[in-house]
Amino acid sequence: MDDTWFVVSYVALWIVIGLSMILWLSVIRQIGILHARLGPRGAVSSEEGLPLGAELATVSVATVAGTQSTLPPEGRVLLMVNDPGCGLCEDLAPSVATLMQDPPDGIEVYVVMTTDDHGYGERFATRHRLAPERVLLAPDAAAQLQLTAAPMAMVVDPGGRLTAAGVVNSLEQLEGLVEEGRALEWAMDEEDKSEAAVQVMQTTTNQGSA
Repeated sequence: MDDTWFVVSYVALWIVIGLSMILWLSVIRQIGILHARLGPRGAVSSEEGLPLGAELATVSVATVAGTQSTLPPEGRVLLMVNDPGCGLCEDLAPSVATLMQDPPDGIEVYVVMTTDDHGYGERFATRHRLAPERVLLAPDAAAQLQLTAAPMAMVVDPGGRLTAAGVVNSLEQLEGLVEEGRALEWAMDEEDKSEAAVQVMQTTTNQGSA
């Protein structure tokens, strides 16, 4: 009799375990479906701060490598602005390092530290394997770039214009922000060409009338 109850309880236990596994697999599947439908979230933009299309003032800054650079640097750049003690900045640093080592075509990646503490910047760069010449020490960056939150990513075109900005927390959001910057840069360039063409036509018409 005791053996019979043992077998029954043993079988019942495995049935319960099996049903629990089926339930968990169903929950995981639903979570996966929900994630696929929602897709990755983009960078969180803000109405505060510099407007898109604004031309950034250029200032001289030091790098962790001990050299001088400018903010923003020359060319088409992605600026990842970090505040000392920002936990999310630490979490995002590996993604920034990935982009810095293998950047999108035609863009360079820089980390902007809102401090002039060289030791802190050097430790941050070493810890996350960031190129020291790409880590800028800019204590006045928060005011210059009108930052509202961190970690803040900004895309700047070769003309020094802000083409994308937002709070980010993943590699996908960084890559998406770069594409947004490219799109706006192209649109602004096309608008500039159209305005230039209109001015040429107006000048030609005025000369012909004279």
